[in-house]
This record gives sequence, structure tokens and C-alpha cells, in this order.
Amino acid sequence: MKLKKLIYLALLLTVSLVISCDSDDDNGNDLISLISGTWTSNFDEVYTFSEATIESPYSTYTVVAIGDDYIICQNDVDDAYNPSLYSKFVFTNITDGNFNYCQSFFSAESQEEIENAEEPSDSSNLESGCGGFSWSYMTKNE
Repeated sequence: MKLKKLIYLALLLTVSLVISCDSDDDNGNDLISLISGTWTSNFDEVYTFSEATIESPYSTYTVVAIGDDYIICQNDVDDAYNPSLYSKFVFTNITDGNFNYCQSFFSAESQEEIENAEEPSDSSNLESGCGGFSWSYMTKNE
């Protein structure tokens, strides 16, 4: 009888650990919930962010990976500059109505290339920490 109880407790503990590990791994869902919607940049350009795509005035990017503060996308086949290559958008200072972002990669050959590279952007330097340029400042549209 004691052996059955021990096995049952061990099984219960294992299931509890699996469930708690799953709930801690949000795969970027928090980021998506914070930035989803339509936003206007400090350059007066309108962007739409969703779990599936990032739409800019220049292209549509298909989301392939989401992290805590970044989204990796494949550029649209019709992208004027880097068709079908990969981009990375990094986000910082996210509030209810604003955030900053940097497109730190825009012409990578693969998602893996981005994931294995050192992050070039610097969120502590919003003036020139995005490849020598300023980070974009986004304001939520009503």
C-alpha cells in the first residue's frame, strides 16, 4: 500500500512540475499582447503588429519566432530590398501607449543566423544604438 502511495505522489509531483514549467514558458505571448494593434512611428509611418505578421509601409513580415523582447520574421517575397530574407525586431520601454523598437537584422539568410548572432542593438542608447541610428518611437493609434 505504501508503494502505491509513493508512486501516486511521484506521478502527481511530476505532472505538477510539467504544468508549472509550461505556464512559465509564454513563448513571447506577453510581448504580443503588449504590442498588438496599429501604431504610428515618430516618422509618421503606420505599422500593424499581430501574432502572425508585422505590416509596415514598406513590407509585410511573417512572424517565425517570438521572444521576450524580440520578434524574428521572414520578409515578404515582394519586399523591395530583401525579399524572402529574415529580419529581427527588438522592443524596449513598452507601456500602454508607447514603445521603442529597432530592426536589428533585415537581410539574414535564415532564422538560425539571427538566433546564433550577437545582438547588435543597444537599448540603453536610443539615440544611436540601432546600427548607428535612433530607435523608432511608436505611439498606439486610438
